[in-house]
Amino acid sequence: GTVLLLIVTPDPWYNAQYVIPLAGMLINNSLSGVALALNQMMDHLTNSKEHVEVLLAFGASPWEAAWPGFIKSAQAALIPAINGMNVIGLVSIPGMMTGQILGGASPVKAARYQIVITFLISACTFSSVALICALTIRAVFDERGRHATDRMVKQSRLDIGKLLDPTRCFGFGAKEQLAA
Repeated sequence: GTVLLLIVTPDPWYNAQYVIPLAGMLINNSLSGVALALNQMMDHLTNSKEHVEVLLAFGASPWEAAWPGFIKSAQAALIPAINGMNVIGLVSIPGMMTGQILGGASPVKAARYQIVITFLISACTFSSVALICALTIRAVFDERGRHATDRMVKQSRLDIGKLLDPTRCFGFGAKEQLAA
């Protein structure tokens, strides 16, 4: 945020004209990364429970036992941000840059703002992903360093895989299901 304030230099720094769109971009992109990271981290801690518990039994701390999940979660969560950085300016012209150019700003100035915003989005996403993974690890292990599976509750919400199953959606395979 400090870098942004030095480059954009709004007066006052909390001017809603600048804070609302910039914070919206940062929060939106961070939230996408957090959702991916949390999903991946919880999958690791539930599906690799035995591996985590073996590491704990051999003397690893909870952080060391959960580290492979942390790495996988961070990698999975940062893929959209990295892919967005790969195509920016070549394949797509971001909305902020387009708005500035249409508003009369010079394309060079608009590109500079967009570069700063892109790096800030990546930094905020990484920070948010690291924080949610660390908080998840902290919540899943008890004060003695044990893997507290009772703290993880399976959600009974609709499974998207079942929702998109073609045999359920379009009736394909209905005869086979009836015959069985």
